[in-house]
Amino acid sequence: MKKETKFLGTIVLLLVGLTAINSYQIYSLQGINKKMHKSTANMAVQLKEFMAPPPPPESIAVGAIAPDFSLKNTENETVSLGNLQKDKKKILVFSSSSCPYCEAYYPELDKFTKENKDIEVFLVQAESTIEENKKFIAEHGYDFEVLTGEDASVWVDYKVAATPTTIILDDENKVLSSTLSASYTDLANLFDLLEAKS
Repeated sequence: MKKETKFLGTIVLLLVGLTAINSYQIYSLQGINKKMHKSTANMAVQLKEFMAPPPPPESIAVGAIAPDFSLKNTENETVSLGNLQKDKKKILVFSSSSCPYCEAYYPELDKFTKENKDIEVFLVQAESTIEENKKFIAEHGYDFEVLTGEDASVWVDYKVAATPTTIILDDENKVLSSTLSASYTDLANLFDLLEAKS
């Protein structure tokens, strides 16, 4: 009888021990699960922030007086905003010879230039020399004027973050618009919109 009692007592102790071990393991697993859940939630937030599109770049303020510049044209003459005609609107297109959107835009811009002689159109070309710009105009017969855009300050002053950026100035050199344009239709619609507002 004593042996049986002792045996039963041992079994009870073992069961109690196993229950305690299982409870501890369950508690530990719950803790791990909470940590994993928290970590996964943090990763989800970080992934969402990473995948969010960047804020649009700040454009030059509409209504501001356009910053002056001194850039060379294809004749090696200095062109500055101050010595351009006062009675004409102006278009400044900031472009790069390595930009495929710009390449597609040039013929469209030329068409607009030929049809709107009352507007001065300038292409500010990054990464190109005077000679390269002269050859570029000669090969294509474009009517707009090309300026070397090697001076980085003009890009900073006009807050150009991508190409082709089209900036429209009124006859007093105030900024009317700054946008990414890539076609004749974009330009025509933009001018229609500006005329409707004025």
